[in-house]
Amino acid sequence: MPTKFLIVEDHPLFADALQLAIRSFMKSVRFTHAGTLSAGKNAIRQNDDFDLVLLDLRLPDTHGFEGLLELRRLSPKLPMVVISALSDPSVVKTAMVCGAAGFISKCAPTDAVLQGIHDVLAGDVTLPDGCLLPRNSFATGELTTLTAGSIH
Repeated sequence: MPTKFLIVEDHPLFADALQLAIRSFMKSVRFTHAGTLSAGKNAIRQNDDFDLVLLDLRLPDTHGFEGLLELRRLSPKLPMVVISALSDPSVVKTAMVCGAAGFISKCAPTDAVLQGIHDVLAGDVTLPDGCLLPRNSFATGELTTLTAGSIH
């Protein structure tokens, strides 16, 4: 049975490159690409058997962590990894507190991206080097309920 990914990314070239990289280490894989948060939400509503969501923070129809929070509310148990060029430790921490199962920097080498995806699929957490897992996060099982207005 193939592993099913939802890639929510508005840059088609990056989404294609991510798919090619993942295919290089996983042969049985299926992808759904959504270029907007709205399309990502529709994909989850229509197909609830994704194994992993790879989510860009900067999408044309959402702001900041609102997209992650909306997807988390829509599918609370589905692992979601933020993959973003914004990799400041405060951004990583907030993503984790908002329900991400991991965070991968778009600046990371391909092998680090693939290792991070592998780790999350295995039930572990992936974070950029030097970032610590916040106590209240999806990954620690101590997620507090947040709304987009409560994130600064």
